[in-house]
This record gives sequence, C-alpha cells and structure tokens, in this order.
Amino acid sequence: MTKKAESLLPPLEFGRNGLSGVAGISAVKMKESDSNNRSRAVGRLASGRWTAMIPAAVFAGLAFPWLWRDLWFDEALTVMNFAVFPPLEIYRNYAIPNNHIVYSLVLHFWLDLLPSGWPVDVWIRLFSMITGIAVLAVFCRMRIGAGRWWPVVIGLALAAAPPVLTYGTAARGYMLGAGLVLAALAGLRRGLYCGSLTGWLVYAAGSALALGAAPTNLAALAGAALLLVPRRRSGVRWSRLAAAGLIPLLAGAAFYLPIGDRLLAASRLGEGWPDPAAAAAAWSLTALISLAVFLPAALGIFRFDRRRLAAHLLIWLLPLVAYALLPTAPFPRVFFPCLPVLGLALAREGFRWGASLRRRCRTGLLRRSRTMLLWGLTATAAGLISGSVAVRSWVSPFCGGAYGDDFFSGYYLQPDFTPSATAGQLVNTAPGPVYLSFNADPWAVSFYARLMGMEPERLVFNSPRVRVTRLTRGWRAVLRRDEDPEAVGRSFQCRLIPESDLGFHRIYRVE
Repeated sequence: MTKKAESLLPPLEFGRNGLSGVAGISAVKMKESDSNNRSRAVGRLASGRWTAMIPAAVFAGLAFPWLWRDLWFDEALTVMNFAVFPPLEIYRNYAIPNNHIVYSLVLHFWLDLLPSGWPVDVWIRLFSMITGIAVLAVFCRMRIGAGRWWPVVIGLALAAAPPVLTYGTAARGYMLGAGLVLAALAGLRRGLYCGSLTGWLVYAAGSALALGAAPTNLAALAGAALLLVPRRRSGVRWSRLAAAGLIPLLAGAAFYLPIGDRLLAASRLGEGWPDPAAAAAAWSLTALISLAVFLPAALGIFRFDRRRLAAHLLIWLLPLVAYALLPTAPFPRVFFPCLPVLGLALAREGFRWGASLRRRCRTGLLRRSRTMLLWGLTATAAGLISGSVAVRSWVSPFCGGAYGDDFFSGYYLQPDFTPSATAGQLVNTAPGPVYLSFNADPWAVSFYARLMGMEPERLVFNSPRVRVTRLTRGWRAVLRRDEDPEAVGRSFQCRLIPESDLGFHRIYRVE
C-alpha cells in the first residue's frame, strides 16, 4: 500500500477492547445510516399516505352539503326505472342510455342497506360521495412520472372543482366510471411495463366495468392508454401495446354482446346536444376551468419528447374528436371520467416543469415543501373561487345555460329547484290527478310525491309509453317557470289558473 493510500485511511486506535479502527467506525456509521434511512423511509411512507388523503378530505368537506340537493331528472329516472328491479332485469333493461348498468346494479344493493331513519335521496347520494373520496385518494397515489406531490396538488384542484362536486354527489355512474378507469389504468401500467398477468386481468375487468357503466367511457380508457405511451427505445413489446388497445374493445363487446340489439336501439334515439360546437366548447371550458391554476405547469411540455406531448394533447382532444365524428353530440357530462386522466397528465407536466425550474434557480424560495404548499393553497383557492355562485353563474351561459349546462349551474343546481317542496304542495292541496310537463322535470316530482304516499296513477306526463292528450277540469298542472300557461292551455283546450309559485315550478288549476 502506498503512503498516499495509507494517508486516506482513518488512524487506528487502541482501547480496552483492543484494536478499533476502520471496521469499528464503519459498523457504527452503518448502524446510524440504516437507522436514519429506516426513519426517513417510514416518514416518507406516512407522509405519502396522509398527504394523499388531503384532497379526499377537502372534497368530503365541500361535498357534504351537496348531499341534500333534491334529485333531478336522470337521477330519479335511474332509481325508479332501473335500480329498483332485480339485477338481471337491470342488465337487460337498456331501453335508453340513461341506464348506467354497472352503477344501477351497485345502487340496487346499496338501497338494500338503507338505514332506518335516513332520507332516501341522501343515502343514494352518499354512495357517489364515498366513491369520490376513494377516487381522489387513489388519484393522489398514482405517481405516473409525476412525483409524490404533484398528484396531490392537482387532486386539490379537482376536489374543489364544481364538476367533481356535482358528479361526486350525483345518483349517476359518472364518478364510479372515473374510479373504474383509474383501476384499469393501474392494471395497464403493471401489464404494459412488467408483463404482469394480474395487471392485465385488472385492466380487462376495469375496462369491462367502466364501459358497462357507460359506453362513452371508452374515451377515458383511451386517454389512460395514451398516458402510458412509452418513450422511444423503452423496450416495451409491440404485442403489449396492441393488447392495451384491443382489450377495452373486447371487454366492452363481451359486456354488451348479450344485449347488443338493445344497445343499437338506444344509440338510434339520438339523445344529446343539438349543437356539436357548443358541446365541444362546454367540455373544453370545463377542463380549462377545473385545472386552470396549473396552466403555468404546461410550460413543461416544451421539455417533453414529441411522442409524450402528442399523447397528452390527445387526452384533451378525444372528446372533441367524438363531437366531430358522431352524428349526435353527446352530453358533455359523459366525458367527466376523462378529467382525472387529464389531471394525471398535467401532474406529470407540472413535475417536469418544477424540476427544470429548480435546476435553474437554486434559491431557498424554490424548496419543494414551500413550493408545493403554495401550489396546494392556490389550487384549493382556485377551486373554491370557481365553485362560487357568482363564477358558476357567469360561466354557465357559455356551457349551454341553465337547461343545457352539465357542470356549473344547471337548473338542478340552482337553489330554487325543489321538486320535494312541489311534491309536498301537491300531496296537501291537489286531491285529483296532476299533469307534469316534460320541461318541469316530471321524474323528480314523481319520485318525491311517491315517497310522500301519493298514488302513482294520479301523476301523468308524456313519456315513450304514455301520451297525454287532454286535461280535465279540477286537475292540477305543474309547469316550469318559463313555460307559457296560455300556450299549454290552448294545446289541451283548457285554461290554466295560477295557484302556487314555488320558484322553479308553477302550479296551476285546470278550468
């Protein structure tokens, strides 16, 4: 050994226990290092687990008051026409696309667990809220190239966004669909990069159930696959890439093949928006406002390779492609499950942008903890501002207005929409039959009237099975506030006399 090498070693020491030198010192240091590493690992694990729950807790706190909203048209229709029937009949009953089959099946069993004394509508909404809490918790743990903190920050923005609060407490399958898409994404990640058979099975099951909740969830599943587009020279086999694209199609076909004739008939109904451009604008504006606070993070895309950049842009464009190709524009709400996938893509962009910024600016102000705290507070504040009544009322006209807006301030989100109060008025003051106009949301009024004990045959309204052609003297008529009672009276050859003004609804006596 050279003198230079000897000079680099620590000196030997003689003590009561004999020679202690490099080996003894190294053992002590290794023990200290192992202890420190274990404590850091436990701290990181606990921190990751608890920080992932912060957006879920914010969502739970903000969504809790939304549980007491009255059910609206599609929600009441889901309960009364689908969820109350036996499971096999729920599966076969696909007369209209309003039946989110998987959600209706889950809701069927959820209703069996109704506790004594609970309001039925609150209990129905509670399932979606629990699902929303789980979705946000899982979202924040999905670190797909986005680090530990950015999904949490994006999750805070989503937790306070009006669309998430709306469909996180809705008696519909949109939030459940979002959760199933995230489950499919987790399985695809393991299958695509690890070749895990369990991952592929989870991907197939998640895809089948997500498409069973709504066939339009194919757009969200395509976005999930785009999120995992591999880099160049990643070594991912082409067979796995082909499987990622084919499995959702095969899973959806397997789910709907036994009821294929009903699916085709429902698709021919042409339900949707009459103006595809307006529907596309509504989706774009929703995605922009829900995640607007993170637009600076999009600067990170200029550091991406072209393949990743194109994939992330396609996630946002997929609904727009649907609007361009389909003969009838789908309701913007059907693409709600795309929001979490888009959020994960933006979290990845924010992570890369933040890493680049930290490399360029070595100041204490850009320490990760301070930066993430600032982003988190900004995200929550932005969500609260976007969820305020003033902002939602201002945005709503750009998304179709009160009777077309799916996300911000639709008629069923307005405080004067109280079909339960209308039903109570009818039960107490209307001894005879009641006509409900289609624009007055007849299913919601009918739901609450039946809960209050009104006989179903006393409520009449136009539907595919029943056509009302005449109103008789002594009946009551319920119209929407902006409907012309004189025009309605002329169509039925009668006169409508105002009786009660209940905000969204007007009750008239037929003469």
